[in-house]
Amino acid sequence: MLSAHTFNQILTPCAAALAYWLTVRFPDVRPGSVAASFAHVAVAYVSILTVAGSLIAFLYALPVPGSFELAVVAGALVPTVYFFLSLCWLVRGLQTVKLSSR
Repeated sequence: MLSAHTFNQILTPCAAALAYWLTVRFPDVRPGSVAASFAHVAVAYVSILTVAGSLIAFLYALPVPGSFELAVVAGALVPTVYFFLSLCWLVRGLQTVKLSSR
């Protein structure tokens, strides 16, 4: 059984790598402005703080086979990937603004 600390140490870099891969694989899929990118970061952060915990508990309590795996993937990995993906979008948006000001 994994401790919560070990699980978080594994989940975080995996989610960041997956988000970076999505950013590189689909470069044109991102918000059109820095403000929209920042809004995505804020929504992702709030969703991790508020929604993820209750979503994990709800999915784990479902009477279906594999509810633990479902809770891990849908309740923890997806919001974390979205958070890192929105951070990638924000960085790319800021780079675009910086490069266009030259």
